Amino acid sequence: MEKPVSLEAEDIRNEKVKVLRSAKPIVLNDMVIGQYKSHTKEESYTLVGKAMHTRRAEIRVQFRHVPGNLYNGKFGNLNRATNELVIRVQPDEAIYLKVNNKAPGLGMRLDSSHLNLHYKARYSKEIPDVYERLLLAVIEGESRLFIRSDELGAAWSLFTPVLKELEEKKVIPEYYPYGIRGPVVAHYLAARYNVKWGDLTSIID
Repeated sequence: MEKPVSLEAEDIRNEKVKVLRSAKPIVLNDMVIGQYKSHTKEESYTLVGKAMHTRRAEIRVQFRHVPGNLYNGKFGNLNRATNELVIRVQPDEAIYLKVNNKAPGLGMRLDSSHLNLHYKARYSKEIPDVYERLLLAVIEGESRLFIRSDELGAAWSLFTPVLKELEEKKVIPEYYPYGIRGPVVAHYLAARYNVKWGDLTSIID
């Protein structure tokens, strides 16, 4: 998203709409359709999973490897150690960066380090829940956290074509049991683009 003209609600909303309108079309081949076994009566074609091994909402950015990595020959295959930025929205808000760095010392050894901002650990005061913040915003008349009608329309214009395709092709979701990481095919999708699903739990807990 480009920097808005100001921090006023309408200026921020304008930039959010621009992002949605410039986004590439969603392709069915780049989606994983899964469904929790106990919820087979209520179909849901979303990018969210129910009854998975953890409850969280986060954004993960995995940085691409430089072609012809000079370190691979000497230090083995480094493609499995990906620099990654993670923004956890809920629960337990955190910003986490995993980077490959040179370990201290005279030798040449690479290590993987974590730069972590865990809000509960950094700030001692109580952090309101996401819905508490929304209710407070309503009371205060703060509209920056809420979407405008044209933003809603732009979002639906992205998903409507692929939802229609799912209906026309009668795509059957992959069912998965309670407590796992979601559909197995999601890992094949990640492998196709040389990325992997990660877990912040061991880093911030």
